[in-house]
Amino acid sequence: LRVFDQYERKPKVQSDTEVQLMALQEAVNIVDELCTQYPDSVPKVFNPIKRIYNTIYQSQPRVVLHVVQFFINHSETVEYDASQVYEHIFETIPAKYYASPSTSFEFLTFLRNNLEFFCLKTDLLNKYFPNILKILAWNPRTYAKDFEEIIAACISPLSSVEVRLNVLMKRPVNYIELTL
Repeated sequence: LRVFDQYERKPKVQSDTEVQLMALQEAVNIVDELCTQYPDSVPKVFNPIKRIYNTIYQSQPRVVLHVVQFFINHSETVEYDASQVYEHIFETIPAKYYASPSTSFEFLTFLRNNLEFFCLKTDLLNKYFPNILKILAWNPRTYAKDFEEIIAACISPLSSVEVRLNVLMKRPVNYIELTL
């Protein structure tokens, strides 16, 4: 929890910002693991985690994904509705950071690790299918293997309208069109 407090202070040297972010990310992962082992500690750390999310949700997408993982793992324990948080990451991270290799990789890894959760408990995969597909359209060879698992979960009758129209019109499917 001290690392969370230290993150809210500005670093003395600007080059320490990246180290500060890595320390915050690792602290969130450690707290997540500790809360998994000791569920009684979730209420104590939940508010500091929410405060961190509110501080970084617009500027640090890679760390946000780790905070959201904490919410996925523990929000039921404290009866917190994190649907707006999930909506935010699906709306902004693929749309803004699809060209960033590290953020795209983190997002796809996060998505693959939580695919069952998002399939069963939300409709975000269908709703934000074009945003997710931007990552594949930007780097098709890099992420083709990752999308094998994800694409089947994303496509539904609603999200495949463009694909069906292209097939009916005997036009080749253009992934760039799907992202628009």
